[in-house]
Amino acid sequence: MEKQKVVILVADIDEYVNFQKRFLELGAKEIESAFKRSHMLETEDKIITSVCFGIGKVNAATAATYYAANGYNFFLNYGYSGGVSGVKKGDIVIADSFLEHDFDLTVLGYAPCEKPGEQYIYSANQKIIKFCKNKFPFAVFGRAVCGDSFICDNEKRNFLSKEFSAISCDMETAAIASVANRFSIPFLAVREISDDAGDNAGDLYLNTLKNQKESMLDVVFEYINEKEIL
Repeated sequence: MEKQKVVILVADIDEYVNFQKRFLELGAKEIESAFKRSHMLETEDKIITSVCFGIGKVNAATAATYYAANGYNFFLNYGYSGGVSGVKKGDIVIADSFLEHDFDLTVLGYAPCEKPGEQYIYSANQKIIKFCKNKFPFAVFGRAVCGDSFICDNEKRNFLSKEFSAISCDMETAAIASVANRFSIPFLAVREISDDAGDNAGDLYLNTLKNQKESMLDVVFEYINEKEIL
């Protein structure tokens, strides 16, 4: 039986280092990569590769496309996100849908974020979401919005909540979801809320980095340890 090929896609080196430590303890090895850093662990039923690819949508889509082209059939992303719609710092969020909040052709008559002739909102695999709701009942489920800017503005945060019913904002998830959708690859995004996406979000985010907890990584490792992750 062919092993499932899983790639764990991580944007920021600050988000990656604690994962790397735990992954190495499981027997993972560092491997050469086109990206910043990468490790691989082969188990009885899976080949699990982790990669730190760099911040932002272009880097995210580049990495996701690379691994899709190399036969990987499950994407998992984790990282920090801004909290929207009252979601609190420290909450674990699992996205059930994704969109790019900074794509704008409204002047041409399109809806905010709508891409002509393309998928407007990307949906997560419902089997994965159902599984995660049972396994991680403490998580918050809802829409992740994504754009190439760190949201640090009360007005912008409130717009994302009102316009898109977002629960979190980040800089990578919708780009990965776009590639996953195009290649029919299941995708799970696990994010920890690092800040409130408001006027003081920068300081809150930096404080989160200095005092990282293991709760997000616990979810990631518990999920990839499942015999059948889809």
